[in-house]
Amino acid sequence: MEEFSKFIVFLLLSRKLKSIKEPVDGVLQAGTVALAFTTAENFLYPCAYGLGVLPVRIALSTSGHLFYTAIWGNIYGAIAYESAGRKLKSEYRVIFAAVLPAAILHGLYNFMLNLDSFGAAILVDVAALVMAVAIYRFLRDRSPYNSIKGQTPRQAMAELTAALGYNPGSFLLNQRVALLHLYYRDFSKSLAHVRTCRKSRPASPYFQCLEAVVRILDGKIGDGVELMEKAYPRLSQESRRALIRNIRRVVSRSDPSLPGPLALGPEHPLTAGFFEKITGLRVPTATRSYSRVQLTRRRYLAKAG
Repeated sequence: MEEFSKFIVFLLLSRKLKSIKEPVDGVLQAGTVALAFTTAENFLYPCAYGLGVLPVRIALSTSGHLFYTAIWGNIYGAIAYESAGRKLKSEYRVIFAAVLPAAILHGLYNFMLNLDSFGAAILVDVAALVMAVAIYRFLRDRSPYNSIKGQTPRQAMAELTAALGYNPGSFLLNQRVALLHLYYRDFSKSLAHVRTCRKSRPASPYFQCLEAVVRILDGKIGDGVELMEKAYPRLSQESRRALIRNIRRVVSRSDPSLPGPLALGPEHPLTAGFFEKITGLRVPTATRSYSRVQLTRRRYLAKAG
């Protein structure tokens, strides 16, 4: 009854507030409901059994409630995230079945307390703690907000698109999707996501430079160069390195559509220097012309001096 009541409150609130942004949110928000539930219990139990039960409840029951909910919070968070908010009856069957193992652990803990076997009850809580920590670390490491490692562009695009369905205003997710669209040369979609980034951080020169790069690669060199020349000087050295690194990941140096620094003209030195680092090409320096002059004694002494 307790696990089921916690789950119903969690289910109603998470659906109403649309608070699941990634799978690990299911565990964290389920834990919040569990702490609220056990706080209410900790007020009621001393009224019935005296203040002597309070230290034991704080040490064991409070943590136990938190650990048990991690089990069904994990399953709900994963299913809700993968379904992108769709309400499917088959999912609810799995979600409600997820309450069963948590209820079994909870009931086993209560059973051990009824037998006055506190050591066994503590072991049940320790087992639940190990499961909760393992679940949390598993979900945290697979968060779409972590750095993308070992994924193909197609896999990364699918995961990030799903994450954007829950958090469309995230500048981090929009930046990564914009770079992936840039990889596929879909400039219009890339520009749309960059503009979403600029809405969340309008004063950021990094996203202004990113928009400038997208415009230049799309062939709108005039607009892109103008924006780049204004924003690039305001970038820190760390942000410049991050921008160059991100563009290199999605743009091939041998791409014929990539403008060389010479094509941008000497009147745009910052933009030309940026694409020089991207392409590896250098602007050829003008050769100095020398005229042969007869070296008189006076000229030799002047040079020697």
